[in-house]
Amino acid sequence: MENENIIKRLETRLEEMQKELEQLKNPKPEDKNNDLFENHREALAEAQKSVMDVLKKMIEDGAKAAGTVISVTAFDGTGNGTGTSVFHSLDDLAEDGLAAALDVFTNPRRISILKLLIPEAMTPSEISRNTGLVGGQLYHHLSILENAGLLFKTADKYRTKGETQILLCGLHAAVGGMDIAKR
Repeated sequence: MENENIIKRLETRLEEMQKELEQLKNPKPEDKNNDLFENHREALAEAQKSVMDVLKKMIEDGAKAAGTVISVTAFDGTGNGTGTSVFHSLDDLAEDGLAAALDVFTNPRRISILKLLIPEAMTPSEISRNTGLVGGQLYHHLSILENAGLLFKTADKYRTKGETQILLCGLHAAVGGMDIAKR
């Protein structure tokens, strides 16, 4: 019963965080000229602390959900929303599927292409000018990214899907603090 109450409070707090993040996406006119996250850093830190407090309480109470992973990723860039994913056990993690998905992100050129396309769609020649990739090299990486569902082509331009920025932000949040990621 206590675990259910803790989980309910966590769900409620996550809903509140999503509403707060929606407000951050649509800042007041006076905030638009300032750094969005800097203006709301304190509120974001408070929201993160609340979630962490609930998760720590769950673990301390020996909740079965202690193996639960909750990931909340927010971003401002292109009008896309927030992403929240939850799975209840590490047993639910498909190792081969995760490895295949992560393999897409193992090439720095593909990450550069994705970062380049998040704010705007571009033609292959525009992508080439910005990345230095030409011909077969460029189309090889575009094909991998398209097959992974991270971008698509309309008319003569490539564009990323909304989830692409969520994935990149999530990966950065997950591994950005690792020493090897700082090189």
